[in-house]
Amino acid sequence: MTDYKIITDVEALKQKSEPIDTNTDYPEDMDAVLSCFPPTALGLAAPQIGIFKRLIVVRLSHGTFVLVNPEIKNSDSKCPSVESCLSLPNIKRRITRSLNTEVQSDVVIKVSANGPYWMYEDIREKTMSLFSQDAFVVQHEYDHLEGILITDHPPYENKKATDKKLKRTQKIANARLVKANKNTHNTSTNSKKISCKQAAKLKQLKKDDKRERKASKKRVEIQERYRAMREGSI
Repeated sequence: MTDYKIITDVEALKQKSEPIDTNTDYPEDMDAVLSCFPPTALGLAAPQIGIFKRLIVVRLSHGTFVLVNPEIKNSDSKCPSVESCLSLPNIKRRITRSLNTEVQSDVVIKVSANGPYWMYEDIREKTMSLFSQDAFVVQHEYDHLEGILITDHPPYENKKATDKKLKRTQKIANARLVKANKNTHNTSTNSKKISCKQAAKLKQLKKDDKRERKASKKRVEIQERYRAMREGSI
């Protein structure tokens, strides 16, 4: 009998799993996964123990189930989910998950622990509608079947908080722009005032210079006339 254990090889875990032929081999695969399923875990996928087939075991609010060849349909409503993984020890990620999930499987078996053994109950209803934590658990284990890890998900981003932050940043940027334009206008106005003052001063200097030249000419004429009178020219 193969001794299965949870693997932590990231490259191996990124393989996509193959569908199971429900007429033949799933009971053995199911037993292998359940034998490695920790009592405190919420879920385990067959690829996590090196069996790359589409089988997961999930511990939900209404019982523990084995799902064979599950397919999920997620809602558009999103919310944050803080998750860890048995195959990624000491790693936690806050990622985005769908709040509601519908999962349909070829085989659904409800299991319960009875000492070292598991009791099996075949469930006729093959579709489950799950919400919140139950939905997150199934989405997490389904990711393993697709070769997706929690580290492949981008961190959760609060869109409302981000939009609010962007608006605040834009508001600050606009305020700075208005202030800069105001300062530019003031500088331009001051420059105009300085230019006007300089023009007025230059005009006054020209007037003073003209007046001084006229007065100087008159003084020269008076001096010439006085000299002529003294010499008897007039």
